[in-house]
Amino acid sequence: MRPQYKKLYFLLLLLCLIVALTACEENTRQSTPILPGEIAVLTFDFDPDPVTQGYGNEFEFLVTLREVNGVGARLTSMKIEDFDNFEISRKKRDYDEQGIIDQFGTSYIEQFGTLRTRSNHTCSYCVKQTWRIRAEDDQGNHVEGTGTVELIQR
Repeated sequence: MRPQYKKLYFLLLLLCLIVALTACEENTRQSTPILPGEIAVLTFDFDPDPVTQGYGNEFEFLVTLREVNGVGARLTSMKIEDFDNFEISRKKRDYDEQGIIDQFGTSYIEQFGTLRTRSNHTCSYCVKQTWRIRAEDDQGNHVEGTGTVELIQR
């Protein structure tokens, strides 16, 4: 066999091997679509967003928590965290169920329900605040919702 045919034969064999290996690969990606009424979906909205710093370094805004998929949930814990423009956490507050009741007036959100609270806090050098809430929905699922509001320094 001539040397140029050996190279061609080797390349053809290598190409067949690559095709065979990729064709036999199992699909390892899993997708779990969220169907209405199957699991609670919690979202945050902030008004205004972005928030401009007021006098005395205060940021004041309205926080709205919504359940948007038709399943009620018992809110079990919440974390509010402020970050500077280097993504360094400047201030962190953790709330248990009683702390959530103190903030929102209840620890249960109805299906398609809405809870609101007003946030008024001070933070130097903060550019964003992240709200994260955890809950157990009426179907027994553990769910989490996260929202971020932009903070503008004066």
